[in-house]
Amino acid sequence: MRRTTSRVSFRRFWRIGTLFAVLSLLSFQFLLTSCAECQYDSDCTGDDYLCQSGACIQKEPTRRTPPTGDCLDGETRSCYNGPAGTVGKGPCKEGKQSCVGGTWGSCVGAVIPQAPPTGKAEACDGQDNDCDGTVDEECRCTDGTKQKCFTGSAANRGKGICKDGEQVCIDGTWGQCLNQKLPQAEICDNIDNDCDGVIDNEVKRACKGKCGPGNEICKAGQWQACDAPQPTAEKCGDQKDNDCDGGVDEGCDCNPGTKQSCYGGAPATKTISPCKAGSQTCTPDGKWPTECKGQVTPIAEKCDGVDNDCNGRIDDNLTKTCQRGCNTGNEVCEAGKWVKCSAAAADPEICNKKDDDCNGKIDDLLGGGTCECSIGQKEVCYTGPTSTRGTLPCKPGERTCQNTGKWSFCLNQVVPQTELCNGKDDDCDGQIDNTPKTSNALTTKCYDGPTGTAGKGSCKEGVKRCNNGKWTTCQNQVIPKTETCNGKDDNCDGSVDENLKRSCYSGPAGTSGKGICKSGTQTCAGGTWGACSGEVTPRAETCNNKDDNCDGTADERPTCDQCTQGQSQACYTGPTSTRGRLPCKDGRQSCLVSGKWGTCTGQVLPQTETCNNKDDDCDGKIDDGVTQPCSTVCGKGAKVCTNGTFGACNAPTPKTEVCNAKDDDCNGKIDDGLNCSLLATTDWSGTIHIWDPYTQKKSRTINGGVRIYVARFSPNRSMLATGTSSNLKIWNPTTGAAIRTITTGSTVRSVAWSPDSKLIAVGLDSDEVRIYDASSGAQKARNSTNFTSNILALAWHPNGHWVAAASGGKIHLLSTTTLTRITALQTAGVASASEPTYIDVSPSGQYISASVGSSKLVELWSVTATSGSKIKSLNVPDYIYETRFGLSGKFLLGTGYSATVIWTVATQTKYAQLNFSNTWVYSSHIDTSGKYLAITGRDGNNISTGHFWIYDISTSTPKQLLRDTTTHKNNYARSVDFSR
Repeated sequence: MRRTTSRVSFRRFWRIGTLFAVLSLLSFQFLLTSCAECQYDSDCTGDDYLCQSGACIQKEPTRRTPPTGDCLDGETRSCYNGPAGTVGKGPCKEGKQSCVGGTWGSCVGAVIPQAPPTGKAEACDGQDNDCDGTVDEECRCTDGTKQKCFTGSAANRGKGICKDGEQVCIDGTWGQCLNQKLPQAEICDNIDNDCDGVIDNEVKRACKGKCGPGNEICKAGQWQACDAPQPTAEKCGDQKDNDCDGGVDEGCDCNPGTKQSCYGGAPATKTISPCKAGSQTCTPDGKWPTECKGQVTPIAEKCDGVDNDCNGRIDDNLTKTCQRGCNTGNEVCEAGKWVKCSAAAADPEICNKKDDDCNGKIDDLLGGGTCECSIGQKEVCYTGPTSTRGTLPCKPGERTCQNTGKWSFCLNQVVPQTELCNGKDDDCDGQIDNTPKTSNALTTKCYDGPTGTAGKGSCKEGVKRCNNGKWTTCQNQVIPKTETCNGKDDNCDGSVDENLKRSCYSGPAGTSGKGICKSGTQTCAGGTWGACSGEVTPRAETCNNKDDNCDGTADERPTCDQCTQGQSQACYTGPTSTRGRLPCKDGRQSCLVSGKWGTCTGQVLPQTETCNNKDDDCDGKIDDGVTQPCSTVCGKGAKVCTNGTFGACNAPTPKTEVCNAKDDDCNGKIDDGLNCSLLATTDWSGTIHIWDPYTQKKSRTINGGVRIYVARFSPNRSMLATGTSSNLKIWNPTTGAAIRTITTGSTVRSVAWSPDSKLIAVGLDSDEVRIYDASSGAQKARNSTNFTSNILALAWHPNGHWVAAASGGKIHLLSTTTLTRITALQTAGVASASEPTYIDVSPSGQYISASVGSSKLVELWSVTATSGSKIKSLNVPDYIYETRFGLSGKFLLGTGYSATVIWTVATQTKYAQLNFSNTWVYSSHIDTSGKYLAITGRDGNNISTGHFWIYDISTSTPKQLLRDTTTHKNNYARSVDFSR
């Protein structure tokens, strides 16, 4: 009875519990619904949103075939990974998969069969744990026993809010699991409601922004900001509503990166050159830029040979005011240049304290000269020593300012002169005919002997004194006399007892000159007559057909009888070697009464060989040595006889004239009609070598004595100038004689001759240029103010316009009379490096070349009488020492370190290049024919070994004619020069 009551009470309790659970679940659902975002679809904004589980969610997109991968991003589908046939049974249910990156993700929310901890298929918890459609099959228990239970997934048990309940066995079967906590839907409360071990995971709610829907994500029980897309700046060209205002690409004029043609000028000018359209590229903000790149629009017409305003006419109607000095006019534009200035020619600037050429400067003369005075101005002048002014006959004169602004010579002045013996006070010192600065009578050296003998041997100068304006006789002089054998130079020719000889004879008187006897000769040596040489005195008479004892009779009888009367013999008086050789033959001779053999008769003696095919001279040879004189315009020769007949004349015949110091064409003139050059080389030993470039032979060696830096022939070929450490020396290149030495006091680095060979300019280490008279050595001009470095090169214009000097990076054009600077041409040279290293002027006077060593350049300039402009810079492979024009004007040379380069002047193109290995080359030159090139230098390892070459450059592949390493063996060859 008691047992039945207990079972009924338990069943009632179970039913009440079940009802309570159902009511609790309905209350929870009601609470969820009342707190939800929506209850119906109409509560959601937009047709593509639905209300599900109290939240507005976007409808699933229509399934499309994905372009790549398995699915489209955002697409979802049902999934289940439990055993087949279990889904929908017991707690088992499907889950959801979402597409991410074109691939299906994990299956979320699926419930599959769970094996209880007991290892049985069923947990005996009133649930169909294995989802086979039967609950707690085979579960038996003892009534009234209890056990912990959990009907949720084993993966959720004990996690989050989940906890075990308790079940009681009733009627052998486990009852309902009571008071357990099962997983709930995850909500944003910082609690693990779904018991998956993660708090607030995947809890989100829908939200909307201006640009569309998004989600708010729950983190730590708090809703985060809505992740709906936000407005951005409008991006032109992407066809999107970036700022979410309902419009696409609004405010954009163009798509970024697109181009369009543009032109800012008048449309009619667009196609007239030089005008042309440009282009614009759309900017990233969708705007066309204001700049039109590449366009050329009309501008005001300019005088430049271009149609600047693009009206189809070039330089049309252009005029402007022009001025020549103080005179104004108009000029027009033709072919891009202003021409035909109607203004009168400018008045030249003259020295008158006025601005004659209206350039804002008074008395600024053309060429940079200065005014010493005003034209027409006069003043008293005196150029003698101040102490002599007014001492008669000295007196001041007058000078007048010339049109050049320079004072004239001081006219009509009388200045001191060298005191002469003339009864006058020539030097204006207040005394007549006196030795300067003394009161003694004027004296002078005198000598009446032949020129050149004074001071030699016994000869010496004397002295004569001035007495009443007249010289006394020469006193105490010794003049030449006949040389005598006394150990003295009596005739004052520099030699003692030279060529003194006299006749001598030691035999008996009356015998000299008879028979074999003759006088001899005595020679003076050391002031004493020597032995009698060459005399023959009498000796005993012998039978030799001679007068041996010099008594006037030869072979006196009877001592010298040769035969007995009546005797005869064969005889032959010809040369022994011819005896018996036909046609020669013996004769016969008979003994005379005198005991001598008579005349040989009948013999045939040798005759002079004639051209007759016979052996006339009996030497065994026919017609040998028989010639007949003949001649041509070139000289004498001979015709040679052979077999009785004379051959052709072998006299020299005329040839084409060549440069070889010979009269090749036999017209009486040597090398006529040719520009034949001499060639000079020098070295640091002070030696000058003169060469014949056409035979490559040395013709003369001149000992200059000291180191030579430069050598140059005069234009007329008669002189050679050399520069040394303190002198300028002038030589006769033909004889080797020194003509003149001019002391400079500084090293002569460069020389240049005037075109007429009368003046010579020198460039010095003292940074100055001087001009000397070549015949007298007198200094004519000097400039030491315009230069900042050594004057390494000079060039005299062939028309005499100027002398050019290289210094301080410039080419200075200087007056040939005063050496004042006319202008300076700036080269690429470095002033501190003593550049240009060399300059030269072309034979025509049209060009100047300048070598710039550090820049490895040769600059070619076009020059006039007053200015110059650079035409071109020519490259050389190494540091350059020298540049020179060939004497014909055809070629230009650049020489330095390892190469010599040859250019054609007319085209400024390279003609040839000579490269030298382990050799430094310093100087080169080309002769007047343009065929021969000479180069000097030294060995690359040994400075004391000079090298010298001659090349034939008649073709662009130069042919070496001479390489000399012995002539300049002990000092390197520095300078080379051809004469004109």
